[in-house]
Amino acid sequence: KIYLMPDIEKYNYREMLKSLKKNNIKIVIPTNGQELLFWSKYKDKFSKNNINIIISPYQSIKICTDKYEF
Repeated sequence: KIYLMPDIEKYNYREMLKSLKKNNIKIVIPTNGQELLFWSKYKDKFSKNNINIIISPYQSIKICTDKYEF
């Protein structure tokens, strides 16, 4: 089954959680650079709901996406 994600501008933790649960999704591997901060920010919250987000820590992604900080 293919699950089409909403546009990044529409990402919302509660709605995303509801959608992932409804579709019985247990693992997410983010690949779009624009969505990495969202997934890493809520990684622990998703984990508490038995959804594993395969991603680096938020602070690491934040540094790597800022060319001056990196």
